[in-house]
Amino acid sequence: MIPHHLVWHYFTVVPPLQLEQNVEIGIDNIALMTWPTFTYAEARSQDPRAVNVICCSICLVNYEEEQVEDKALRLLPECGHLFHATCVDMWLRWRQTCPLCRSLVVNRVLQTPSDEV
Repeated sequence: MIPHHLVWHYFTVVPPLQLEQNVEIGIDNIALMTWPTFTYAEARSQDPRAVNVICCSICLVNYEEEQVEDKALRLLPECGHLFHATCVDMWLRWRQTCPLCRSLVVNRVLQTPSDEV
């Protein structure tokens, strides 16, 4: 016969994990679609910090001079880091920070003309 306390522990249901109160939520698709994309040449002229960057640090594929629809680039406003839009958008849907330096990008991205005073 199996002792009662062993049977009880065997069938005890573990409560589900509680999510922390400060779970980070990313940027929604609507906001991301309003954020401009650039060609490689445009991004380099837009921000001098993008001049020496030759590849996306997420996928490690070199940027191309001519813009291809799935290779459009996003320039993060606060830090000036440059990524393929498809690469960084996946990150930004889960996080509100730059994948490289972790600076917050949400305030600038979500700001609309009506928000400015």
